[in-house]
Amino acid sequence: MKARPYPASLLAAVLLLAASGAGAAPGGEAAKTFHFGSAESRTTVQFESETSLEVIHGITRQIAGSATFDFEKGEGSTELSVPVKSLTTGLPARDGHLRSDGWLDAEKFPDILFKAKALKRVKTDEASKKETWSYEGELTIHGVTKPLKGEATVQRVPEEFAKNLGPGSWVKVKTAFPVTLKDFDISVPEMSAAKVAPTWDVRVDIFGTTEPPAKDEKKDEKKDDEKGSK
Repeated sequence: MKARPYPASLLAAVLLLAASGAGAAPGGEAAKTFHFGSAESRTTVQFESETSLEVIHGITRQIAGSATFDFEKGEGSTELSVPVKSLTTGLPARDGHLRSDGWLDAEKFPDILFKAKALKRVKTDEASKKETWSYEGELTIHGVTKPLKGEATVQRVPEEFAKNLGPGSWVKVKTAFPVTLKDFDISVPEMSAAKVAPTWDVRVDIFGTTEPPAKDEKKDEKKDDEKGSK
């Protein structure tokens, strides 16, 4: 008994379906880009300096940028920035010193930047669904760029909870690392040396969404005006 050949139209349809599905990750796990800083209540970056004379607690709830996670491959990248003028320590006078040209120099170097092209998933806790990702990148503070590597906890927010946070899919990211001031050409005045630690501890706890940030029309208008004046 001879096998009946497939009609040409059916064969073409099968090939088309195979080709369209070849690059798709199972369960919709392909790379996703998450945007951070859309909600200050879900954005926490803290820093702490502790000496025997004084403990300084600082915080900002402003961050911008995004991270791309390919959950199927366990790879990703990120680029984030924090405005120096958003850093607060609870004392306006101290905040002024922190942002001054003798310290972080917010006017000349307005942003703290972190870029990482190498994000790798290291392990997954099956019980909590929290993933540990390693990162290798560059941290720029005070116009000085240094390598920074460490690990972050990444947790995808379940859909039933994500809808309460806002549009899009959501992810929570936590990490911590030390920052040594002299590495970034930041000199502590002699009169403040006993009150300011040479190395500060930084903790990051942020939520990101696949929903792109709203377009800032006023900012775009300002850019257009600047271009027009040149």
